[in-house]
Amino acid sequence: MHYSQNGAVDPEWGSNGPYSKLTVTSCVGCHSATDGATWKNPVTGAPIVYNTQAPAYGAQYNGGPHQGLAGGNFYWVEHADDNRGHNVFENNPDNNIFYPAPDPGGLFTCGVTCCHGDLSSTVTTEWGVGQKGRQGCTKCHMGISPPSPGFGLTAYHHAEQPTMEANGAQGFYRFLSSVHARGIYGLEDPDWQYTSGPGDHNEYYNKYPITVGSIAQSRSIDGYCVGCHRSFWNWGDHGGGEEYRHRHPSNEIIPNDGEYVDALGAAGSGTGTYDPLVPVSRQTPFTGWTAASSTVTLGQDTVTCLTCHRAHGSPYPDSLRWDYDAMITGDPNKVGGCFTCHTRKNDAP
Repeated sequence: MHYSQNGAVDPEWGSNGPYSKLTVTSCVGCHSATDGATWKNPVTGAPIVYNTQAPAYGAQYNGGPHQGLAGGNFYWVEHADDNRGHNVFENNPDNNIFYPAPDPGGLFTCGVTCCHGDLSSTVTTEWGVGQKGRQGCTKCHMGISPPSPGFGLTAYHHAEQPTMEANGAQGFYRFLSSVHARGIYGLEDPDWQYTSGPGDHNEYYNKYPITVGSIAQSRSIDGYCVGCHRSFWNWGDHGGGEEYRHRHPSNEIIPNDGEYVDALGAAGSGTGTYDPLVPVSRQTPFTGWTAASSTVTLGQDTVTCLTCHRAHGSPYPDSLRWDYDAMITGDPNKVGGCFTCHTRKNDAP
C-alpha cells in the first residue's frame, strides 16, 4: 500500500511498484472492457474509452463502423494503426510521431522527455510545475491528478458534477486543463453520447477569434488542441496567408452564404439541425449553459477541431470521423461528412 520499507522504496517492487496514487490499474485499465459491447463500467460507472474488441455501440456514420462514445475509442490505435488516434499506451510507443503533429521537433524541442512528446512517453523532465511523471491520459486530462500548483486547479476526478455542466468549480469540461489552455469550458452529455441526437450531445465552447496572444486564456476546445498542435496555428492572428489556404480552417464561423446556406439542413433559413456526427462549437458565453441545443446558427456557430476529428481514436486515419477516401466530389450519392457543410461539392458535374 505504501510502496516503501524502512524509509525507502520497497526493493521487492523497485521500478515495477503499484500504480500512481495507490490505484489498482492505469487510466485505460479502469476505462476499458474486454468485449465490444460494454460502454460503462458496471461497478464504477466509468465511461469506456478502450474496448479490446471493436466497439459495437455509438452512432454509425453512413453505414460505417460504430465508433464508441463521444471521443471515440482507443481500440483502433492498439489494433489497427497509431495514426487512428492518440496513442496513450506506455508499453506501445507511437510508430508515427515523436512530437505533436505537424511539428517535427522544431517548436517543441524538449521532445519525448517533456509534455510535448508523444502521449505514449512519460514526462521525465520537469517543465513548469507539476508535469513530471505524467503519461498518456494525464497529459490531456490534467484535472484528474495533482495539478500545477500555480493555476488554482485541484484533483477533481471524483468530484460530484452536475448532470450537464462542468466548470472551474468541478474541474472543467472532462477534466481538460493544462498550463497552456488552463481549464476548458463545455457541457457534458449524461451518457457521453452513448445515445445521441440533435438535442442529445456534448456542447463545445470556442472563443472566436482565438488570436495567438490569447490561446492560453481562451478556455475553448480549439485553444486546447492548439496547446500541442500549435503549428496548425502558424498563419498568425487569423491573418490568412499561404499556409492558411492549404489547411482547413478551424475556429472559424460557418458562413451563411454560398454553398453553406444549406449546411446542416438549413436550406437557406440560417438555422440548421445539430448533428453529433459533425459537431460544431458555440461562441455563446459558457455561463448559463444548462442543456444541449438542437440547432446550429449559421454565421455564428463555429467549426472546431472536433468537427472532423475524434479526440481518442476512430477507424480512420488521422482520427477522422468519417472515411475521407469516400468523400468523392461530383457524386450526389455521397452524403454526410465533408458534404454536411460543403453542400455543392457532391453535385453532379
